[in-house]
This record gives sequence, C-alpha cells and structure tokens, in this order.
Amino acid sequence: MTGTIETNEVELAPPPPGAEAERRYAMYEPRILALPAEESSGPLLGGGDVRWGNGLVIRAPNWLGDNLMALPAVYQLRRFIPSPCGLFIACPAGLAALWQAVPWVDQVIPFHGPRVVGPAKWRLRALGAGVGVVLPNSFGSAWDFWGMGLNCRVGRGGRWRRWMLTHTLPPVWLTAFPPGSCHQLSEYLELVAMFGPAVADAVYPPLVVPELPDGVAKLGVERAAAGTVGWLAMAPGAAFGTAKQWAPEQFRKVAKWWTDKGGRVVALGTRREAAAVAAALDGVPGGVNLAGKTSLHGLMAVLREVRLVVANDSGIMHLAAGLGRPGVALFGCTDPVATGPLGARWVIVREALGCAPCFGRTCMLTNGDCLGLRQIPASLVCEAVEYLIEAGPA
Repeated sequence: MTGTIETNEVELAPPPPGAEAERRYAMYEPRILALPAEESSGPLLGGGDVRWGNGLVIRAPNWLGDNLMALPAVYQLRRFIPSPCGLFIACPAGLAALWQAVPWVDQVIPFHGPRVVGPAKWRLRALGAGVGVVLPNSFGSAWDFWGMGLNCRVGRGGRWRRWMLTHTLPPVWLTAFPPGSCHQLSEYLELVAMFGPAVADAVYPPLVVPELPDGVAKLGVERAAAGTVGWLAMAPGAAFGTAKQWAPEQFRKVAKWWTDKGGRVVALGTRREAAAVAAALDGVPGGVNLAGKTSLHGLMAVLREVRLVVANDSGIMHLAAGLGRPGVALFGCTDPVATGPLGARWVIVREALGCAPCFGRTCMLTNGDCLGLRQIPASLVCEAVEYLIEAGPA
C-alpha cells in the first residue's frame, strides 16, 4: 500500500504491506505567518493618515477557494475600520452568496464578467468608500478600483499595476514569505499588516447560511437522524485540471465503503465535473448526484448537513472547511502547505513524489491525471475518515 498522511510539519508513511503496525494520522495544521505592522515591507498606513470616507471596499479574488483562504484576513481588516464606516465587498456575481453569508460585511457588490463595469461600477462609486484593498494580483483587478474615487488603493505591485495603487507591497513572487514556506493566507495577512499588527492565526469567522426556501430535502439530502451514520459528501472534480483529480473509481470505492456502514453519499461539483461525479457514484446505493444542480447558496446548505467530506484540492474543499465540516483532502500537483483547507479538522493525503508540487494542469509524467494521486488507494482514505470520526469535533 502506498500513499502518505501528512501535515506541513510531519509526514507519516504507512507500514509496508502485511506489516502488523498501528497506523497513526496527523491532522493538517496550516503554517501561517504574519508580519507585525512595524516590520511590514510596504508603507505603513497609520490610523490618522487614512481618509476612510464611508469605509473600506475589498476587491475579492475570482476563485472560490481563494476567497475562503482570504476570509480570515478580511476579518482582521475589519478591526481597523473606524465606526460608523462600513466594510464592502466587490466580487464576481457567482461568489456573492459566500460574502452574503458573512454577517460582518455591510454590503456586497456583485459584478458580471471579469471586470467591475456598468451598474456594479456606479454602485461601487456610490458607496463613498475612501479605502480599497485589492486582493487578486492581476492587472485587471487593480484597474477595477482605478478612477473609483478611492483616496487609498492598497495591493501588491507587479504586472504593470503599481501606478494604479497608492500603497503597494512587492509582487507575490518577491514576498517576504518564500513560495512553499507558508499558507497563502500569510500573503493576505501581509496586506493587513499595512494597516496595523496582523495576527498569525487561522481564526475563521462564522458563516451564516440562510435556509433554502424548500430546504435541502428538495435536493435529495434530507437531514440525517440523530445516531445514524449520516452523509458523506464527495467532490471528485477540480476546476484547475486533471492533475488535481483523484480517480473517480477510487471515490466510488470510498462511497461504497460508507454506504456499507449504513451512511448516504452526496457528490458535488459543477456542470463541467458532471462526468467525474457520475462515475464516482456509479453503482453506489442511494447516491445523490448534485453536480451542476445547486447554486453556491444551495451548495453551502448541503455541506452544512453532511458529517464529513472527501475532496480533491478544490473550492468545495475550502468551502466545506470554512463551514466547519471535517474532511480528507487529496493533493497531487499542488502544495498543501500553501493552499490547504482552513476552518475545521482535515487530514491531507498525498503521495509526495519528487516532482510535486509541479502545479501543472496535467501531469508531465502521464500527460493526464497525477501519477502521485494514482498511488493513493481508497483504503487509505477510508482509514483517514475513520480517524476523523474517532477524533470527534474540533
């Protein structure tokens, strides 16, 4: 049997086949660093020097997972906003439901397409915010805040965007935190440190998900009765590419193992991931396929009802953890130190080949799915799930 269970501090290899040894698992603990304000590598914004106007507006990232990883940093930024100023979020329309579930955000400005234009632009200007923080590192995201009447525009330089920002940190590839040394949240916390001391922790603010009008039972996920095995959620897809996807037949083995225990399985994903989801549920008794059938609001409502999650490195992995659901994450071409889940108990499973992390969309050794992920058997993931059950709530 191959595969490993690891954290960013400890890697525990499984015993060789046939060995009589107790397998031990380590919980994933993100390595999060933050610079205090006086050590920030960028201009420090003192409270008296900031013209807040009506508040602070955040240009949120474009990907679901990045938004979840940034959320604890935005929570810390909230501390520096003087009363009665507000905190506003400008985000892609498909992600608005996430920020609407954050009770300490005052207003969400969704925009359609890649840029803040049209009605979203005028709504943003009408807010009267004095400060903007650009979390993505693209040229276009900085352009979104140019000419919006913001006195202070904070973000990272690079990619020809420094002139659009009033206060910058070095580009992410020149950050104080070398690649692979810490979690991506640390890079967001470095922006926080431009306003004041940033706390190096992963305190995850609560999300408040409204009930669906007809409840999750309409989606086929009725609430599990007390004392039952409950629901296991699976996310067999990943938007980045096949190098992040564990084989559907392996997910199917985990699903059948769970139903043999008396539980139910729901598989989640986008329309593009429908084939992988269908293959993972093929022949699974009572399996519920919701690929492409839920809004983000519905996805959050479903995840809130499940007991555990098994997922590739994906937005669903981050969302489940942010909602407090424990789970097992499978990593292939990407780096769990940099982008592991925050907010709940999780175990990371990967075969740490010498080529990983390569960050390729396809494996350079197979020209398709990741060779490292191929080495991970379903039995290893099942054992990790059982370990989480025995460990209990965080």
